[in-house]
Amino acid sequence: MKIRNGFVSNSSSSSFLILGAHITKADFAELIDYQLKEDEELDDIDLYDMIAFADEGELSYISCEVAPDGDSVYVGENISLKGFYGFDEVSEIDPKEFISQLQAETPAIKLIKKKWPIKLFMGIEEG
Repeated sequence: MKIRNGFVSNSSSSSFLILGAHITKADFAELIDYQLKEDEELDDIDLYDMIAFADEGELSYISCEVAPDGDSVYVGENISLKGFYGFDEVSEIDPKEFISQLQAETPAIKLIKKKWPIKLFMGIEEG
């Protein structure tokens, strides 16, 4: 998993643009094949710890963002990382190029669309 740490401005804001799905913690655990220990409950596991686990595995190409509710996650292709969306500067892109990127069948999109509908998620978090 790609954990976004960038796009931070002087006002402590951060932004993301992910093409993918908004899934529950249980679905995320299934997606990354997270195995609970004998005495663990899924509710006791921090999503950031699950992301770190996934980042070490075979799905490191999938980007994710913890949702504001803290119990779900946005997973997919981080369009922000491709230079289409930046908080600190104005980006210019040809609409046809942007649409082409949205229609691309990346490994992340291929995997996610098997189970969930693909949508575009945009977020700004004020810090």
